[in-house]
Amino acid sequence: MKNINPDVSTKKLLRYLLFIFVLINNNITFGGEWKFPLHLTYVSGLEDVTDAIEKNFFFSDSTTIPVGISIDPYYEFDNNFGIGTSIGPLVYGAGDVSFFILPLGLDFRYAFEMNENWAPYVRAGGKILIEDGDFLVDSSPGFTGGVGVEFNRERAVSFGVEAMYDGSEVDIKQPGVNQKVSVKPFEFMISIFISF
Repeated sequence: MKNINPDVSTKKLLRYLLFIFVLINNNITFGGEWKFPLHLTYVSGLEDVTDAIEKNFFFSDSTTIPVGISIDPYYEFDNNFGIGTSIGPLVYGAGDVSFFILPLGLDFRYAFEMNENWAPYVRAGGKILIEDGDFLVDSSPGFTGGVGVEFNRERAVSFGVEAMYDGSEVDIKQPGVNQKVSVKPFEFMISIFISF
């Protein structure tokens, strides 16, 4: 097995974090506020990654946990539109096969203001994947779209639920020359979150 070597992934992550730093420190003059939701997320497609590896390379002793944590900071303008980013959920596999996958995203959102206690919202954007490990050879960005409900919106701490689709893909090496299969490890996600 190859050891995880995050040199390339680290450069991608550092560029992404620099973008977030510039965005946060930019002087936004439209009015509004920053929000910092922290999500606990169930990921539906992680088993597809290990299945594609184990089926073709005959490994059977791998541990994956299809639950991860992500942070999705965003700026919401006074008109309920918002722009934000997302980091995670980080997922990994360990055992015969070791790997990690970290999604990074950018999205736009709109909250339908119902009252001060709750509001449904929609968001759409795109994600890239930072991946490394055994048999993961590449990744492709994808469209993301989600719906959710946030409660206690007007208070310092709010909470909610969200369902999301993510079309980003990871390519998994297969037996044979230049053979690979594409899998969507985050195709469907459902999460609960708390926002500060």
